[in-house]
Amino acid sequence: MGRWNKSREIVTKAVCGKGRTYEQETHIIAVPHDPTGVLGAWMMNHRCEAERVGDGVDVHGTYTMSVWYAYDHNSKTDVHEQAIAYTVHVPLQEMDEARHAHTEHVLVHVVQPPNCIDASIDQPARNVVVRVEWELTIELVAETKLNVCVCPEEEDKHKPVWDDVDEQLFESMSRYAPPQR
Repeated sequence: MGRWNKSREIVTKAVCGKGRTYEQETHIIAVPHDPTGVLGAWMMNHRCEAERVGDGVDVHGTYTMSVWYAYDHNSKTDVHEQAIAYTVHVPLQEMDEARHAHTEHVLVHVVQPPNCIDASIDQPARNVVVRVEWELTIELVAETKLNVCVCPEEEDKHKPVWDDVDEQLFESMSRYAPPQR
């Protein structure tokens, strides 16, 4: 047998599933005065959390939307704030079927926090219409098994490792590899 004559299973925490979502929503905001112009719209205080549901993750989030607008023939301005809540389902991909489900936890990464991409006045209703976008990535972390080859310490550490791989051991380890897509 060659240099790589043993293998070990290592249990470790790893990313066992991934997801990504880009969202756009349109909000119709009823402001206290009849608006004559929209001067700005911004989002702040974004918070979100996730829970594992079915084949993916549900992300529940909130943020505060502030709309700065003019009224009374553009002679006065006001800022209107409104709390916004959302829930999105993010399907998971690249799932590791060898993961231990009871050890799962979900990480949410905010790639792009909620951001205004357009704000205008809905003329007939006299409301402010705000389009918002945001992007999230999800990582499902859980315990899983890795199969690694073990090299005895007394061997020459400077010898290229792939020169001596035992083909039979390598083939037996390939059954642990995820299926190719």
